[in-house]
Amino acid sequence: MSSISIRTDKDDYTGGELVIGAVVLELDEPIPARGVRIRFSGSERALWSAAPGRDQSNYVDERKLFDTEETLLGKPSLAFGEVLKDALKGLFSKDHYQVIKAGTHEYSFSFELPEGLPGDYESPRGSSIRYELTAYVDVPLRIDLEACKRLTVYETADQSDVEPAGADHSRTFMFEASAPLDLSVALDRQHFVPGESTSCHVTVCNKSSKTIEAIHLLVRQIEDLVVDGIAHENSFDVPATKVRDREFPQGESVDFDIPVELPKHLYASIPSGVLVKVRYQLVVKLDIPWARDLEVGVPLVLHEKAGMPSGPTAA
Repeated sequence: MSSISIRTDKDDYTGGELVIGAVVLELDEPIPARGVRIRFSGSERALWSAAPGRDQSNYVDERKLFDTEETLLGKPSLAFGEVLKDALKGLFSKDHYQVIKAGTHEYSFSFELPEGLPGDYESPRGSSIRYELTAYVDVPLRIDLEACKRLTVYETADQSDVEPAGADHSRTFMFEASAPLDLSVALDRQHFVPGESTSCHVTVCNKSSKTIEAIHLLVRQIEDLVVDGIAHENSFDVPATKVRDREFPQGESVDFDIPVELPKHLYASIPSGVLVKVRYQLVVKLDIPWARDLEVGVPLVLHEKAGMPSGPTAA
């Protein structure tokens, strides 16, 4: 059975790099063809749904980052109205199309990605940043042979920032206005790669009468989306660790470090998208029975390593 596939020189790229590869045809019989072509495309798509009252509204917008096609053999693609005319010519002339012989054929290509591309991304709720190669053999009056390959693209970013990061929050409870519960969280730096281990320094001062049952650490992935000038935020929590064996005596401050391993399957941060951006927080949450939990989020910046694509494929 005839087939078509796409081979590239590596698995992941960044804006401005050259994608080098080949379209490979395995033909078990000769076929006439208008051409062998490959399309390079990139786009970002923001999507969310809202349900005010009885009606659900869908918000969606798409932005092309690039879209170009290269003819590797034969003629460039025809406009829609010209395809039928060309097919009729082919019916009356055996020499109208180039015939690709049975066997293996390779057609080399190269494409320079635009500078400053945002990283690729797939949201569990439908938003995305996608980069694709689509190769096809334009076969007259028959279904085209076609293959698609997704590209992993990551953003280049300065990882030299080693300044510590931290945040704090305080809460008072009913009938205890002068007895707050204070939570402070600190990291020795803000920049990491998915799967990296670190230590989170936590300070809790419990002047209230509340009991803290457990401490939860999680990574919060936040999508910042824009459709027609309307901003929307989605967030997804990924549990990191849980601590139960701590006591917090009333009126005293307790300092301790919690080791945490960032999940391997996270995408890198995406600050440069227009419709879709992705950022992270390391969240420490105090589990307080019969009261709203107290939490603090420290911003994280996740980077992708060349040759080690982030996202679900890294899990």
